Amino acid sequence: MSMLHLLEHVTREVARWEILAYCLMPNHVHLVVDATIDQLALAMHRINGLYAQRFNREHGYRGHLFQGRYHANPIEDDAHLPGSIRYVVLNPVRAGLCSEPKHWRWSSYRGCAGLEPPRPFLAYERVLSIFGSDERTAQRAFCSFVEDAMVHGYNRGQSPGLSPTRATPAPAYPKP
Repeated sequence: MSMLHLLEHVTREVARWEILAYCLMPNHVHLVVDATIDQLALAMHRINGLYAQRFNREHGYRGHLFQGRYHANPIEDDAHLPGSIRYVVLNPVRAGLCSEPKHWRWSSYRGCAGLEPPRPFLAYERVLSIFGSDERTAQRAFCSFVEDAMVHGYNRGQSPGLSPTRATPAPAYPKP
């Protein structure tokens, strides 16, 4: 089961959370999620455990795959949320893996930008609602917002945190 299939499975059947942005990198995953602490812990435990089991089975390894617990930073307010989403989808550009986020197949950028159908687990309507009231306008505004950071620079060391629109924050940057 791939990481994308795991995210879908956990979102559909395990945890009550919303995934607002994701980016799969070669050695880690970035997520912006909205969930309670308990739901975040449940989801990440399931994702990390199932992924490690599958990886170990396929590659003949045993034991822990991930070095430590996932890392989560809360988003302090709603104004912080768009920057956190942008930070996540620009990860492969900052890492030099592609020149533009639209070229990275393993992130939520393409689904939110309207370049491909969004993954079933992605709360893309919620993301787009930040940028406009109708889908097409919101997609253009989302793309402009992300591209603006590329044109005007972005802080490589910035760790923006993640989204609490519920009482308790729940985003995560899991580290494999």
